[in-house]
Amino acid sequence: MQPRRRPVLRATLLVFALSLGLRLVWVYLSDVKPIDDFKSYDEYAWSWLKSGQFGSEGAKAWRTPGYPAFLALIYAVFGHSVKAAGFAQALLGALSSALIVLLASNVISPRASGIAGLIHAVSPSFLVYVPVLASENATIPPLLAGLLFLAVAGKRIGLRRDVFLGGSGFLIGLSMLVRPAVLFVLPAVLLLALYDPLRRQMRPRGLLSLVVGTLLAIAPWQIRNRLVARTHPAKLATHGGCVLRSGNNDFNVNGGSCRNGYLLPRGFPENEKDAAYNRAARRWIIANPGRYLGLCRVRGLRLLGPDPDPYVAYFLASAASDDATLGEAEKSSARSKAAREQARQILVRRRECLRIFRIVIAPLILLSLGLAVFRWRHYAIAVLPALSYVSGICLTYFAPRYRYVSEPLLFIPLAGLICDILFGTTELGARIPRLAKAFAAVAVILATYLLDANGIIRDLSRISPKPAAERGDQTLTLLDYKPSRVVLGGAPDQYKSFWDYGSNVTVAREADGLRCQVDDRPEKKGSHYGGIAFPISGFDALRLDLTFLKPGNITLICVDACDADKRLFRWQWPPGKYRPLESGRHIYLFVPGGRATKGFRFRDDWRLARNALKLHVFICVAQDAEAGIILHRAETAIHPKMRLTD
Repeated sequence: MQPRRRPVLRATLLVFALSLGLRLVWVYLSDVKPIDDFKSYDEYAWSWLKSGQFGSEGAKAWRTPGYPAFLALIYAVFGHSVKAAGFAQALLGALSSALIVLLASNVISPRASGIAGLIHAVSPSFLVYVPVLASENATIPPLLAGLLFLAVAGKRIGLRRDVFLGGSGFLIGLSMLVRPAVLFVLPAVLLLALYDPLRRQMRPRGLLSLVVGTLLAIAPWQIRNRLVARTHPAKLATHGGCVLRSGNNDFNVNGGSCRNGYLLPRGFPENEKDAAYNRAARRWIIANPGRYLGLCRVRGLRLLGPDPDPYVAYFLASAASDDATLGEAEKSSARSKAAREQARQILVRRRECLRIFRIVIAPLILLSLGLAVFRWRHYAIAVLPALSYVSGICLTYFAPRYRYVSEPLLFIPLAGLICDILFGTTELGARIPRLAKAFAAVAVILATYLLDANGIIRDLSRISPKPAAERGDQTLTLLDYKPSRVVLGGAPDQYKSFWDYGSNVTVAREADGLRCQVDDRPEKKGSHYGGIAFPISGFDALRLDLTFLKPGNITLICVDACDADKRLFRWQWPPGKYRPLESGRHIYLFVPGGRATKGFRFRDDWRLARNALKLHVFICVAQDAEAGIILHRAETAIHPKMRLTD
């Protein structure tokens, strides 16, 4: 064994043992109940194990199978046990710490490599995620192993180098099947396979070997998607468009999830939904370049800044009473104001503790990254993939947990900085003296603290909401509908709805439409109804241009789609439940899964709209009151590519 390998192996074993011990104890003491995405991973895995089919509500392509497959394997051996999955993930976490040491040893000294692995081993964020059913646990080990193979390939020649590069591509491909966002690492990996920065050599055959290895890993999944969901051969998952749309729309102010971007139902075909969201996001970016750049800036600041991960705060170890409070606050039957406030205070305390850690670690990572750029040829194996990933996230969508793919790589230059300050080494170059590096470290931490304490970082990490008057049409243009106007000719009386209980209903011509007046009949008690009905052909989307007269008297608005002899489904909106009904003329949009501009909700049975023959637009009016509707224009549309079956 070469002299340099002994300290590297020793550091690797020590870090692995420490990391594994901490994680096993953490899992043993934890009692994690899956929530949100983590709960869906659990459900996918257990369903897959029981049914033998991967998916939900039929075979879906949007969620890559890597992590559910890992959980299904654990459940097959140990039963449906979240605790067993946590112990398996403790082993993966310890393996990640060891792989960081081995990868860093190709860049920095054995001592600094050990520090890099140690940072990962004791980092609160990485520790907290171990018992949580989060895909990051299974994403990082194959990614680090793939980069380690890539680093080792640079020291080999001929066939051995090609084998290592092919193995690197295969491992990174597996990591992409666990978490598709790893795709953002791929440009840097391809560049490093093609060009060796240390030896300054081009190696086209090496690039081919890595591409072949990557394709071997993802090809079965791509073929499955092509056969089951009819996706494009190059599409890894049918969720990218949804994520891009969620991160880039008029309502988004923080670069992350924004539910106003979601407009389509679960039953909508996955491939078409992804394409629709993707088109809508790209159109919005082209139409709003300034706001898009602002969102990119916000995503970059949040990714590299001091904001803690709310999931880490939620799962952070605490008193049993705190856990019970959070659990009760999650139950729909116990969401009282007092319970929510108590849970909020607990999370605020936890986030403040995590924020202190981030205020120290985040600026040090940025400082070390800035110094490593000057020696980028040596740090390329860690810095280039990390920067490539960060760039991809900045351009698309951000969630705090997304940083756990890039931070293990950034711990390598951070370890070099710590080693230079503590031991006077020159891991990040000899031009800057030890004291200067120490002073710069203290200065950036102090500056971050002051910026955070004065709210400057918080202000920079958000952009102002777009004024309501400037927000574009969020729904009808989403699916490229081609609307067709409904012609309402002939005598007005023929358009009176049969919903006229307790009312005197009159329908008359207005300048550009039909006017329906609903008056109370004194002999009838309680609410009364009235509206307009007209023939309609089957549709996928509906657009109504309406004015509500005396809206304060309206207690319910309904739109019924009917066939020859029965109602197929109904949109309805109680104005007082959501917000007061506004006066004036407005457009009301009805698109599968979306909410109309004034609050209507689409029913799950939206596909029945294809069978509609008549539409009733009617209102419920309070007792002893009158109100009305003016229908200025009605349009329907069929989406040319929409299928009725998934």
